[in-house]
Amino acid sequence: MNNEISIIIPIFNEENTLISLLSAISKQTLLPKEVIFIDSGSEDNSISIINHFKNDNNSFEINIFTNLLGFPGGNRNYGVKRAKYSWIVFLDAGIEPEKYWLEELINYKDSRSINAVFGVCKFEGNTPLQKAFCAISHGSGTIRQCLPSSLFHISIFNDIGFFKENIRASEDLVWMTNFQKFYKKLPICRTALVNYSDYPLNLRDFINKYYLYEKH
Repeated sequence: MNNEISIIIPIFNEENTLISLLSAISKQTLLPKEVIFIDSGSEDNSISIINHFKNDNNSFEINIFTNLLGFPGGNRNYGVKRAKYSWIVFLDAGIEPEKYWLEELINYKDSRSINAVFGVCKFEGNTPLQKAFCAISHGSGTIRQCLPSSLFHISIFNDIGFFKENIRASEDLVWMTNFQKFYKKLPICRTALVNYSDYPLNLRDFINKYYLYEKH
């Protein structure tokens, strides 16, 4: 089974989520060849955590690039242009893939001879307050297709272009809309599951996060 895959992950101050994310990647039944982190200028221990894992890991190559003050779309573009392999997978910090996630994406792609597969994400909070924030943001327990769980051949970007770089949020939805307009459908593998539960732990952080998004 082909594992010549580059996983691209934009980060900014993600020290609280990186250990679980790296652990989940390392437990995949199909490992990638490369994981690329694009850092916007983290001021916490994010880079140290990645380097520590990198020193102890020989299952896949880990590369870190810096794109200062880059928004997620620009960071994804930065990673795609530096990927060593033609199959690109996107993840975000705060997301934890199920162990069969990557293998399910590849199996779905191979069985249909297609050049793109969207995975699905389950949104769920852990604490009562996080559950409330989840309900407001995504709908508690919702499972739906999302970009950071999905697989694309690099030629896709020649067809529909790269991500918008000047917006902080929703650049993935804009790109997915362009994808659907060009290809007329979204190929979705509902067994390629990732989980998101990284909601703010208090009201102040929730307000700050969404105020920041509204500014851009």
